[in-house]
Amino acid sequence: MDGEDDLGDVGGRVIDERYAGGDAAGAVDDFLAAVGAQQWRENIEPWIPGAVEQAEREAANFFEVELPVVGGFTFGPEQAAAISAPVLSIVGSLSGPMWEEGRALLHEWFPTCVDADIHGSTHMLQMEQDTAVAEAIAAFCSTRPVGVGGRSPSM
Repeated sequence: MDGEDDLGDVGGRVIDERYAGGDAAGAVDDFLAAVGAQQWRENIEPWIPGAVEQAEREAANFFEVELPVVGGFTFGPEQAAAISAPVLSIVGSLSGPMWEEGRALLHEWFPTCVDADIHGSTHMLQMEQDTAVAEAIAAFCSTRPVGVGGRSPSM
């Protein structure tokens, strides 16, 4: 899974070209619409007033620093083997193929991974369906006590 596949090779290039052409606000809009939905502004702004303008102001940092680093991030079976804590995969039903592929990898690496699907949500599920996300986390945590360092506490 590389960062461009979630947007499609063509979509990723279009966003890159738009940013490189000087349209930072347009590139931010295209990127967030691709990982969220066309109404991403309406999803984010009530939760984080001023976030849209901040995202546009910070576009250089995102496209030139943060996003390129994602491709160099290494996490695979070896790193997963070091994790003993319970794993919850929460995915919005409208999130798309990258998140479906990510979930499949989680199940490969963590056979006891538990799924929670948030109906009608994109990758911005915590802003679109906050109660459903909170309920999924609470249900998961209520049956899987985790102590310090991921170890179950003594009962």
